[in-house]
Amino acid sequence: MPLAHKFYQEINKLVPEDFSVVFPVWIRGPLGVACAIRGMQNLLVDIIEDPEFVHQLMRLITDSRKEYTRESRKFLGGVKILNSCPENPLANDEVSIPIISPQLYEELIFPYEDELSEFYGGINWWHSCGNKTPLLSTIEKISQPIGFVDFGLWADDLQIAVRNLDGKIPFHVRPSSGDISERSEEIIKNHIQGIMCICNKQNFAFRLDGFQPDDPKEADVDVMKRYLSIAKKVGEENLEYVGN
Repeated sequence: MPLAHKFYQEINKLVPEDFSVVFPVWIRGPLGVACAIRGMQNLLVDIIEDPEFVHQLMRLITDSRKEYTRESRKFLGGVKILNSCPENPLANDEVSIPIISPQLYEELIFPYEDELSEFYGGINWWHSCGNKTPLLSTIEKISQPIGFVDFGLWADDLQIAVRNLDGKIPFHVRPSSGDISERSEEIIKNHIQGIMCICNKQNFAFRLDGFQPDDPKEADVDVMKRYLSIAKKVGEENLEYVGN
């Protein structure tokens, strides 16, 4: 940590005053860090053969994240960094069916996520790029407010997810790169209309960070702008229809 502090202080001296230097934020959920420490294959074997060890590892990771947050707060002294990631998301790509079953999630992972929600007073963003639809009945038990979860159309069953969530937590819908780069605007429009039909009267938004080309060019930005433009138009048409 002292070296990280030194980097942060030195970089702050070098950049213009209107440039925000972001201090590293710990966003990975406990299972993701455990996978990084043990390796996914080893950890999955541990979960079956030595769950007590997994609990000990999750305890160490959870306590370490809380201590990291305390030290970061102390170091920054309440300074608000513009455009910085909030300190309380849970990035959980490894929390995904079929890597983890609903039962194992509830027994080995949920208690530590819930503890972090208590520590932070809420979870800004509960995220997994994988299939979290069967886990929603447990995720919604997190005791402090969740700002939003996100549903990737390449992994989650949106219709089942929205029905199971039943309006309890706001959510983002993340189209796949194929959805976004579809050449036919009519197909995009029909697809978005289908999403809006499923998400009718829900607190949701579109999120396009699933579009990550290997060699991004200005044309890729135009593709995303086109998708958002179509989504906005379809949304306005739906509002006009509901209003009438």
